[in-house]
Amino acid sequence: MTAQNNYLFEPEPARWGLRGDPYLWRELKEAAGQKEKIISGEELAHFLASTVDSIIEDKLCNKEIHYLARYDPGSGLSKGKISTLFWLHTGFPLIMSRFHDAQ
Repeated sequence: MTAQNNYLFEPEPARWGLRGDPYLWRELKEAAGQKEKIISGEELAHFLASTVDSIIEDKLCNKEIHYLARYDPGSGLSKGKISTLFWLHTGFPLIMSRFHDAQ
């Protein structure tokens, strides 16, 4: 990951919505590492929304829960599931807050 974007994803949240959320966080972090320095809040918001939609192969807001087989570790009720509420109310706001705090 480029040093310019690393701070957006460190540290990871202390709590997650569902068991697939940490996997999505790490995949999103990896995607940000392939991107040049993000220079505006609008650019970051677009990057987050479009990258997550691409990863889950759907619009995040289309459903409350998304399932990704590759995030399924094989244990627990919420295995492989992504929480839309976590991302809209915790994950994205945390990343955006870190960006704005650094500006």
